Amino acid sequence: MAVKFLNRSFFQRIFGLPATPKPIDPQCWSFGDGKVVIDLNRARELDKPGGALRVESGGLPMRMLVVRGDDGAFYAFHNRCTHIGHRRLDPVPGT
Repeated sequence: MAVKFLNRSFFQRIFGLPATPKPIDPQCWSFGDGKVVIDLNRARELDKPGGALRVESGGLPMRMLVVRGDDGAFYAFHNRCTHIGHRRLDPVPGT
């Protein structure tokens, strides 16, 4: 099995800056009644398997990372490193 890596700069690695950018359309998601709703017609980042979307701010109590898996399903994660809490997670392509 080949080891996959993200193409991150030195500063991204040192300071824990995510390689996953913020949404192209910041209005593609909303938060209300304890639920996050993503408009898949506007969230172009999730069009293809392996795509990811950072969901942050907007009254959201925690940062989220939404990933479209190779199986086409969507997965949501609390976007926080368990080792160093201030760092955000990034999906690794092909894993």
